[in-house]
Amino acid sequence: MTLTVEQRKKLIELYPYLQPRNLWTDKVSEDYDYSYIRGEHELPEGWIRLFLLYCKNLRSKLVETNTLDKFRFSQLKEKYGRMRLYNFGIPKNSDADILTSLYESYSTQICHVCGKLARYESLGWIEPWCESCADKCPYTKTKIYTGSQMGIGMWNREKDCTEVVYYSFRKLAREYKKCLLMTDEEFYQYIITV
Repeated sequence: MTLTVEQRKKLIELYPYLQPRNLWTDKVSEDYDYSYIRGEHELPEGWIRLFLLYCKNLRSKLVETNTLDKFRFSQLKEKYGRMRLYNFGIPKNSDADILTSLYESYSTQICHVCGKLARYESLGWIEPWCESCADKCPYTKTKIYTGSQMGIGMWNREKDCTEVVYYSFRKLAREYKKCLLMTDEEFYQYIITV
């Protein structure tokens, strides 16, 4: 997905955490020219739509807690075949934290090359691949399990222990599949509608 400078400006206006900043000073570089946003060069191309969809859904959680202008990504990357969304400012076990875990887990079911639903995972160097991109995979592949839910360990204060709580991918999967059918312009219009 290719974004124009004007589109990047609009995204940063709506989602201030997409603006690249110095991690130590939290300042925007004086020569920043909107030629990129957070995630564009850090994540595989196939996950950009999923990441922007996450940013759209994260915004409402941050607005509810009055942390929209305080939240920052510390690092965005692929690690062991999964999108990693490291950040400053999301309290553990909050709705935003659960949303982050859902998107990270769901990324294992999305082809990192093109963004379609993955059917294979490469062994050794773990990466999710769709049917058509799997031919380009230089590693041995295996079919992947595409589950409809994930478990998150949540601290139970009353019992003083961690319990696994299961969350469904169904709503996220439906929304993402709808987004896959959109053109780049339609998808852009969808993510700027808050």
